[in-house]
Amino acid sequence: MVFGLFKKGTKDRAVEKAKKLMTQGRAAEAMTWFEEALEDDPANEEAKAGMAVCRRNLVEWNIEEARALTGHDPERAAEHTQLAVEIAGDDQELAKLARRENKKLGGGAKPAPRPSPPKRMFEPSCGGCASTSCAPEDEEWAESDADELFELYMEGMDEEERQCFAGLGRTFKEGYVALQQGELEFAETLLKKAEKEEEPVAATAYALGLVTSLTGKLKRAEKHFRTALERNPDLVGAKIHLAATLKEDKRAGEAVALLKERLETAPEDRSARLMLASILLEMSEPEKALEVIDPLTGEVARTEPSIAALWGHILREASDIDGAISAYQMATMRKPDMMEALIPLGVLLISKGGKDAESAVKLFKHCYRTDPERGWYHLLNIANAYEAWGKHEQAVEMVDNSRNELPDDPKALAVFEQVAAAIYKD
Repeated sequence: MVFGLFKKGTKDRAVEKAKKLMTQGRAAEAMTWFEEALEDDPANEEAKAGMAVCRRNLVEWNIEEARALTGHDPERAAEHTQLAVEIAGDDQELAKLARRENKKLGGGAKPAPRPSPPKRMFEPSCGGCASTSCAPEDEEWAESDADELFELYMEGMDEEERQCFAGLGRTFKEGYVALQQGELEFAETLLKKAEKEEEPVAATAYALGLVTSLTGKLKRAEKHFRTALERNPDLVGAKIHLAATLKEDKRAGEAVALLKERLETAPEDRSARLMLASILLEMSEPEKALEVIDPLTGEVARTEPSIAALWGHILREASDIDGAISAYQMATMRKPDMMEALIPLGVLLISKGGKDAESAVKLFKHCYRTDPERGWYHLLNIANAYEAWGKHEQAVEMVDNSRNELPDDPKALAVFEQVAAAIYKD
């Protein structure tokens, strides 16, 4: 660990800057300044109070984002609820709120312990036959819990999916809940059974597509999603996940065609638009990706960091450095620990040199504080930033510090040697 590395001005200046950012609704940025004030003076009550307000604002904002996303992008919804849990930290009230929302939206939180619980939710007592007749002894608790969780998941769906999932039987509900909780093998067994028990409906095929795609059975997932669409051509979720499966199966062209077809009839479909832009970016077609993402680059990008970050990636690939920097900054204003935006932002600032490189020093110091597992990497970026800023001695010092934190990993050593060779040559 590098001590005494990140002192910045006076604590009063940091607090004033943080308060100004709070009045502008930029809680994420404000937290970084309150954090610096507390480094100088851990007893600073004004900074502590400001941190608490910022933390609450960010937790509530992430929960709102998760609720808005859960119907059409459950993975991003789960990211937001998990981030809310992390931001809540030691604040018991906020942590309770965040964990409850995380569980409700399927974000991966473990259920609270109960007296004498079954081996796992819905696991048959015989250890694998998956028969609903082999229920745990506490059958009444398990059934009521399954119903409750399924209803919670239904609340997070859009109206179309809710109608698709309504009226299905016990086996399907248990399988779907197991899917949401990551019990994939158990979920697949139950969902296959439900497919045989139910009339041919889109929901069972769709759910089987989800579970098989998560377990890497791409051909099988494709078949299930296509079956779901045959049964209900308007089931948007199945179409979006089919496109994702085709992309994963290295069939980007087919995925692009499917998504373009979707946007022709529903240009407001954000999930389809974002996925299409992302695939076009991977296909090294940034100009086409910019056309696709353009409707989301206004107020939407200002409030949703993941969209702003994707926009930044596309602009960078299109060689619009200043535009990419602005987009990444937009993302980090809302989500200050978003390494997906922070690292490329810092690299672009280094490339500009001068005062921009000075800003990169501060940015990567923030990364060092918030992402200690990759501290060595952030120190190397600080070294590059100092060098671009014209501070050679500080750059050498950062390379030396990085050596002390370098993990036993050939890839990390290769990165270190590359940076060290460039810095030490002077």
